[in-house]
Amino acid sequence: MGRYKFLSTKCVFSTMIFLVALMGCDAGRQDPVEDHKSYAAAVVEFRPYTKPPCKNYSYTPCTKKQAQDYMIKNLQSLHRQLNRSKLNIAVFPEDAITGANFSNRASRFPFLENIPNVTDGVIINPCLNIQFLDRPVLMRLSCMAREHNLVLVANVGDVQPCIPSSDPNCPSDHHYQYNTNVVFDSNGQLLAKYHKVHLFREEASSLNFGRSLEAVTFRTHFGVTFGMFTCYDILFCKPPFEFIKKNIKNIIFPTFWGSEYPFYISVHMQQGWSWRTQVNLLAANQHFTRSHSGNFYSTGSGIYSAGYPLSYYLTGVQFDLPFAKGRLITVPDVPAVPLSQPHRHIIRRNEDISHIIMKGTSFLNYSKNVLANPTGKISASHTNDELNITINCQLDYKLISTGNDLYAFTAAVVVQDRDPHNELYYAVCSLVKCDKNHDRSSCGDALHSNGYKTNTTFTELKITGNFPADSMVIPTVVGDELTVLQPSCFYLGANSIKLNNGVKEKLLSASLWARVGKNC
Repeated sequence: MGRYKFLSTKCVFSTMIFLVALMGCDAGRQDPVEDHKSYAAAVVEFRPYTKPPCKNYSYTPCTKKQAQDYMIKNLQSLHRQLNRSKLNIAVFPEDAITGANFSNRASRFPFLENIPNVTDGVIINPCLNIQFLDRPVLMRLSCMAREHNLVLVANVGDVQPCIPSSDPNCPSDHHYQYNTNVVFDSNGQLLAKYHKVHLFREEASSLNFGRSLEAVTFRTHFGVTFGMFTCYDILFCKPPFEFIKKNIKNIIFPTFWGSEYPFYISVHMQQGWSWRTQVNLLAANQHFTRSHSGNFYSTGSGIYSAGYPLSYYLTGVQFDLPFAKGRLITVPDVPAVPLSQPHRHIIRRNEDISHIIMKGTSFLNYSKNVLANPTGKISASHTNDELNITINCQLDYKLISTGNDLYAFTAAVVVQDRDPHNELYYAVCSLVKCDKNHDRSSCGDALHSNGYKTNTTFTELKITGNFPADSMVIPTVVGDELTVLQPSCFYLGANSIKLNNGVKEKLLSASLWARVGKNC
């Protein structure tokens, strides 16, 4: 059960499950492009059934019926999530219907359906068309949107045939396989589809990279235009920043995100992207707090407006196994045009973070400057000779500590991904709480020793970096117990972030992350 509390200036959210904060807003700021001032939205954090009913499905293909039965079970569970609220739009996570962990193209193939291209003037409504009886996932999603009178965004698998003689890129099995977002309007009509451009690691063994870097948008019956991209795409310039160039203010983000401390934590990266771009971000994540594949753990969904967390969900509590289960995160009045400060925001707080498991980002090859005094200025720099980029970072701080917390400040320029489709280089200036209080080598490791708590309060904080001129610098600020903090507590510059005067915050980390190098 939730309790409500009204605040005006407090920056750290209460540990209650629900919190309402009333804040000032820019009443005069409107965008004539959008017809409605607000809309009711939901994202679903969801854990699908653990595996299809066929053994070794990752390697040995299921039959088409086995795959369809598995996906329909997940759809039935997702459908139940929508019975709780009256909504304008709902978003399901990446791989929530099909599942994941396919090791080759043949094993994924039974989970794919042929999705028509959306063409102006052509109405495609699977719910009303018997030609889609052989594509039960599309038909059920279309009918679900009709039943609930909402726009529905889901992530599915698309198969598109090709002919090698006319398409030199046609795969040897004569079809393309895509990770695909589909959008249905309140009548069940297919509004848009998007092929994920940037596949994450093992995805490429069973899927093709989306071939278009163009920004896919759709306009809803309630007068708001949305763009969309998927999971790993968020770290790249295209297509995400194409929406910013086109002044699209509402973004859909299905994801299956495994968090890494300190700057790749799901909800904090979601907030940081929304904050920097000043857009609404609707982020739906999968839920696996017990690893189903090596050390991959996933939790953290939310709805953000210009960085303000209108509602978010982060928990270490595992949904019941082996059954599919979800959590609906709703906001009844997302401002169609993000405001500098929303009229109010409703926070669903972390339910139980003690069992959250995440990886750390190793800084073994980079200098780590320990915060040895309660006040000081620290510089850190790193040169990547391959990229011919040097990052110089500066930290100014004052802190009060009632314990033995160890913090370090580091600079790094990192080559994360060399795949030609996914070249990813980033630079970061990062303040981190170290895992072990007396071990400098643990700085950047996941926080296991003392959990996600700190005894240190920062009364002054400013981080700056000399990022390349064309970089988009994303802030990620992690509060005590993994709290998502209010942007109003900070001043965010192009290459800096500063704690506002008079504000005191318990922080686990504060980072400025920027994609650098080619293709940006």
